[in-house]
Amino acid sequence: MKWSNSALALVAALTFGTASCLLSVPVIASDTSPVIDVAPQTDVNVGLFVNLPDRFNPHQAKLLTMVYEIAKEDGHKQPQVLQGILLQESNAGEKIHGKGSDCYGIFQLKLVAAKEALNAFPALWEEFNFRGKSDREVISKLKRDERFNAAIASKYALVLSRLGYDTIAKLALAFNAGPYGAKSKNPRTNRYAKSVLKNIKSLELAHH
Repeated sequence: MKWSNSALALVAALTFGTASCLLSVPVIASDTSPVIDVAPQTDVNVGLFVNLPDRFNPHQAKLLTMVYEIAKEDGHKQPQVLQGILLQESNAGEKIHGKGSDCYGIFQLKLVAAKEALNAFPALWEEFNFRGKSDREVISKLKRDERFNAAIASKYALVLSRLGYDTIAKLALAFNAGPYGAKSKNPRTNRYAKSVLKNIKSLELAHH
């Protein structure tokens, strides 16, 4: 996939804004949380089952399973990173910014991040049945279509990984701060990145 100009455009566009908006949501599970088996809720059956603590309601479980499956299909080496970010951004769809916010949907994405993902992966326009390519339509789909929002988040994470944000901590930091903002921060000490890692750890504990 050629996207030689997109990296420069992304850095310039995010100089004054982040890719996503952080919600301060305590989402860390206890080590002893019971688990439930949740079947994948996607159009493509890849035989994936995800064990999730039963603190999640059916909608949260559906979203966490969906984003893992999308990330895995997109080739993420550690697809659980999308689950950790989803928990941090909206507590898996339970806390989303309301009217007036410029962060949209379950991943609390900004328009600039969505457009970068769409530019890097133009097949998304057709896959999600866009009538045109207006900002208004992109924002509408980010708000109303959870699968589109998750697909954009996964593709945007691929863009970031190609810019060198290739560990969970680095990727989480860049997802929140943008690639320009992330350069001045340490992923080992950054609060957002550490919270995403804790979210992932809480899910991994469910498998033991």
